[in-house]
Amino acid sequence: MTRSCAAAEGGRSRILEADIALQLARDGEKRVAKLSASGSASTVEASRTAADALRLAAVRDGLVAETWRTEIAARMRSAERNA
Repeated sequence: MTRSCAAAEGGRSRILEADIALQLARDGEKRVAKLSASGSASTVEASRTAADALRLAAVRDGLVAETWRTEIAARMRSAERNA
């Protein structure tokens, strides 16, 4: 696989990961809204906390993945220069 193919594949993978994370966050927000209308305050608060946790985990995972991609790219450039 060429570097441009690998980069394109990585970009598609990153977009898919972001789409999934956003969908999970939206689903959590919908659940909070539904429970707000009919549920108890403690249930609503627990669901809101869960939705926030999903959102934060998605951001964290995205940042970790981006850091590793940057590190790998830097190592590849260094190896090419040294070759």
